[in-house]
Amino acid sequence: MFLPLAFSRVHEEVLDSNGVPISPCVEYYISMLNHHGPTGCGVELDTDGNSTCQVAVLQNYHENFPSKALKFSTEGTSSGGIFTNTEITFDYHPYCASSSKWVVVAGGDDSFPARWVGIGDAADHPGKKILSGSFMIQKYGEGYKFAFCATIIDNTCFSIGRIDDQ
Repeated sequence: MFLPLAFSRVHEEVLDSNGVPISPCVEYYISMLNHHGPTGCGVELDTDGNSTCQVAVLQNYHENFPSKALKFSTEGTSSGGIFTNTEITFDYHPYCASSSKWVVVAGGDDSFPARWVGIGDAADHPGKKILSGSFMIQKYGEGYKFAFCATIIDNTCFSIGRIDDQ
């Protein structure tokens, strides 16, 4: 589920859970900010229902799940740090995916009925529409959240949420 965001484009360094600025050279694990909401922690990859390649990005429901480690990077910046409201990319993909680029795939079929996050490009998601845009880290309370900023909707940014599905 995507919800429009209203936020300023202030850039500040993204900090890890120990308060240290994150670096493009280090792998990180995604975790929940608190446990007052739905359960689930790290991210993993799975098939999209039409492919044998794991190109769908999912949040695992189990708190002790060993999620995929992610490296963040930014293109076109020389600062070396990762900042909020700056386009980020991710440095992991299985051998069968064309790239590690995260994309938003328009759903509407039996495999995923809504928009969802995947990796790769149009060749990795045959017959599906890929939305043009970029991913960013946004400040959210005491932590952070991922947002997708769609270029086709005047760079409107949407929170990345979770659809509870069996």
